[in-house]
Amino acid sequence: MSNEVKAHMYDRSYRAGNGSSKGNGLGLKQVKSIVTLCHGAITCKSELGKGTKFTVLLPAAGVRS
Repeated sequence: MSNEVKAHMYDRSYRAGNGSSKGNGLGLKQVKSIVTLCHGAITCKSELGKGTKFTVLLPAAGVRS
């Protein structure tokens, strides 16, 4: 994933690519919103041309930090 895409990947309605992909660009925005509401964190590690890994960390039930 390029730095341009990384900078906007959580923006509402942002879609990377040449416009041929399907969808409305809400997926990562929704995931980040849900994770934040649950007092969690989401991280992204990406290497252009090799792949991207998202990690979601959520607190244990009944525990708030």
